[in-house]
Amino acid sequence: MSAGADRLDGPQLEVRDRAGVEEELLGEAVAAARRKAEHVAAAAGRVLGRVVAVTEAASGFPLDRSMSANYGGPDLTPADAEIVATVRVVFELPDG
Repeated sequence: MSAGADRLDGPQLEVRDRAGVEEELLGEAVAAARRKAEHVAAAAGRVLGRVVAVTEAASGFPLDRSMSANYGGPDLTPADAEIVATVRVVFELPDG
């Protein structure tokens, strides 16, 4: 900033293999949705049917900050990352 810059971007914080982590979390989220839906269906005296629709949105706040100190920035040590995977699953409730 002392050189006349009026804006600072960064650091950009990332997680290694984010796509792989998100895929794993999405699978776990779908399994959790099925367990919950089976519980609700059983409580209503019904049997859960097939999946009719699935939508997803993944987001999070990665916090891999190990390189900042090497470039004159603050000493940001590696930390845990929070990545959240959310799914909306619609199941069929067949008659019978």
